[in-house]
Amino acid sequence: MTSKTLVVLPRTEETLEELRSRYPGVGLVACGQTVFWDEPVKAVLSYLLDGRDPGRRIHLYVHDTDYFAKTTVKEAGDCTYPILPHNDGSTRDLWVAAGELSQLFGSETIPSRDLLTAHGVRLEKAVKGYPQGKETFIDDITEAWGWRGIAYNGSRKATSHQVRLADVLPSLTEILRWGFEGTARTLARPEAEAKARETADELLRWVGDFAARYPQATLSCLYEHLFPRFFSALPGFAARNIEVSSSMKVFRFNRQTSCLPRFKIIDYFLNPVTRPMACAAYDHAVRGTEMYTLDRFGPGAIPFDLVIPGRGRGTLHVTRTHVTVDTDPATSIPLKAPVDSAAALASVLEEARGPEVTLVGKAVSFISMMTGEYIMLLSEGGSPYVFRTQKMLARMVEDGIGVDLYPILRLHYHTWDSLASVDTTFRLPEHLASSFGQETVEAAEFAGRWHAVIEEQHRLLNTLESITSPRELMTFLHRQDEEQWKHRLTEYIATHDRVLEIDRQAETMKAEIARLRALEDELKARVSALELEKGSHYREHIKPLRQRLWELSQEGVGEGEEVDRLKAGVASHEERRAGYDRQVAECREAIRKVHQDWEETRKAYQALDKSPETIQAEKHLAALESEAEIARARLIRDAVLTSRGLVHTNHRPTAWWFLMVDPSRGWFRRVAETTELYLEPVTRHSTEGC
Repeated sequence: MTSKTLVVLPRTEETLEELRSRYPGVGLVACGQTVFWDEPVKAVLSYLLDGRDPGRRIHLYVHDTDYFAKTTVKEAGDCTYPILPHNDGSTRDLWVAAGELSQLFGSETIPSRDLLTAHGVRLEKAVKGYPQGKETFIDDITEAWGWRGIAYNGSRKATSHQVRLADVLPSLTEILRWGFEGTARTLARPEAEAKARETADELLRWVGDFAARYPQATLSCLYEHLFPRFFSALPGFAARNIEVSSSMKVFRFNRQTSCLPRFKIIDYFLNPVTRPMACAAYDHAVRGTEMYTLDRFGPGAIPFDLVIPGRGRGTLHVTRTHVTVDTDPATSIPLKAPVDSAAALASVLEEARGPEVTLVGKAVSFISMMTGEYIMLLSEGGSPYVFRTQKMLARMVEDGIGVDLYPILRLHYHTWDSLASVDTTFRLPEHLASSFGQETVEAAEFAGRWHAVIEEQHRLLNTLESITSPRELMTFLHRQDEEQWKHRLTEYIATHDRVLEIDRQAETMKAEIARLRALEDELKARVSALELEKGSHYREHIKPLRQRLWELSQEGVGEGEEVDRLKAGVASHEERRAGYDRQVAECREAIRKVHQDWEETRKAYQALDKSPETIQAEKHLAALESEAEIARARLIRDAVLTSRGLVHTNHRPTAWWFLMVDPSRGWFRRVAETTELYLEPVTRHSTEGC
């Protein structure tokens, strides 16, 4: 059935009319790094245009000039193309372009450590109770569900067009089998599961047959071959007005192609009049992001890369004396005259490296190249760089640079809503089963409930974030799962109360230890004061009398009134001195007793603190708290995977899901009927050509 009988939304009809009236004959372009994700879903355009704008061409370009993948993951091993999951731990820095795959309901949604912490998880407490250790816990709890990627473990960076199909085929076949098998198991009805496996076998035959027929082909050759096959398979009729190519070919840059509108944006970065403003606009757009401003690439850098066959890809630098490309090793071309335009640059490059080099923009400037010649097709939520591109172009326009580009055509799918008319039953993955409260669900029920389920998960995340105490957390978990947490909550309360009682006893002992220590210090200070006072008394009262008695004895006076008086004075003061000695002795005895009490209390405190009961109670308490934190982390993981994953996949569903889940194409047809199209301006459009 063609779209002549397809009833579409008014907004979509208005957009299609705007395309016809404002942009007649302008091609639509879909550019993706793999055909095993959402790019072929844009076949809905072929469906919608048929009967409304049947002459409009759709250009399907495999984006094979980007790097195939990047990783420094140790677990990648010796395999050149290992298959890896993505998490916020051991594969945190994994980046996969042309070799990613998601099972039905799966996506590269990572419940990151920051997200877990933001919603209340005490990670350090949680990992203490994880038997396999901290690293395994982080890997497990943050792993993107239902997603795998083929990484590249080679010694040098490789762009996708450099990847030989024969080299990557074992890994590609393995990851496809993993994705297809996981999706088939999601279908609860035996006949649906069996039919899905038949479809999987057919898709694998597509790959195997091509690989056998073209043993020297690259991965991007396979994707070029499969792109129109998916377009034809999804709508259920032969796609017309389709052109298939790759970015390696489309952006081939030489004297013949340099005047194409796709390369017009380069002129602004080379013309001496506009170059400072264009470069400043680019830096303005990327500043504050992980993307480099141009000065960080080195002198003369412009936001474009050159791909040189047999040498690799690198940032393009144009100075007064040289054109340099950051390949490995670097490529340097001396200039006979300044390069101030795309045509001049093409002439230099073709003379030095031949006509086969490819010039492609970095993420922000790439969109400017595409929309210089085509209306670019992007799914809702697709390409986070559009905003940065718009920001760059707005600054260029403000500075008086008249950039004219076509708009972007956005496709807003209603993927999950469109399941309402599909007759199948899903066996939900664990996180969705938790969120939906059931292990299986009819497709129509899923379509009717998924919005509400997402809202429930948002509320759950807010609730978990607000819980601050372990007892409150366990009480919440008890309400969530009464059977599992009933005894744990009772144990926790009893153990916690016992630990509190032990703590109170310990605090009483600690207070007594502190009091005795203070009293001992006070008595010691009293002894020191008495001894000082005794010494002072001797020097002031006794020493002068004894000195006079000694002087009289030297004079031969041993008796008499003065001698008797002096001796009487010494005797009376010695009595006072003896009083000091008694006080010091009493204080020292008090110190001994206080120290003895202190030692006994300290030992009792240590015995209490290190008693088997205390250790066991604290250990049990910590184990329960750790278990509760792990449970909170899992709830948050499920909520994030559900709330973010479903939204992401609703906007960007994987194309082959439609073939496996509903061979009748009814699901895809409903997606086409409900797709909302709208134009998103990049800047003013252009109709210039060569």
